[in-house]
Amino acid sequence: MNAVIEVPGNEAAPVESSPDVLLRITYCLYGVGLVLGPALLAGVIISHIMGTQAQNGLIRSHYRWLRRTFWFWLLWTAISIPLAFIVIGYVTGLAAWIWMVCRVIRGAISMQQRKAMPVPGAQ
Repeated sequence: MNAVIEVPGNEAAPVESSPDVLLRITYCLYGVGLVLGPALLAGVIISHIMGTQAQNGLIRSHYRWLRRTFWFWLLWTAISIPLAFIVIGYVTGLAAWIWMVCRVIRGAISMQQRKAMPVPGAQ
C-alpha cells in the first residue's frame, strides 16, 4: 500500500552536514541581529561555542571571522557612543554598522562558495 514512486529528475538534494547548517544559521542570526539585538547575541554565543569545537578548518575560519566581526563592531560602537556628543560619533557608529553588514555579507557569500575566510596577519 505504501509504494514509493520514483520520478525521473526528482532526486533529493544532498543533505548538508550539521556544522554547515549551524554556520548558516549563525550568519542569519548576525544579519537579523543588525536590526534586532537579541538575535546578534544568540549568534555570538553560537560562534564562540561552536568555533572552539569545529573540526573543519573552513568552518573554524568562518566562526573566527564572525567572532572578530562582533568584537571589532562592539569596540567601534563603544567608541562612537561618547563621540556622539560631538556629532562625529554618529558618523563612526554608522561606519561601524556598515562595516559589519559588509563582513556578514562577505562571510555568507564565502561560505556559500565553500571558501575559508582569511586569517589576520597571514600572507
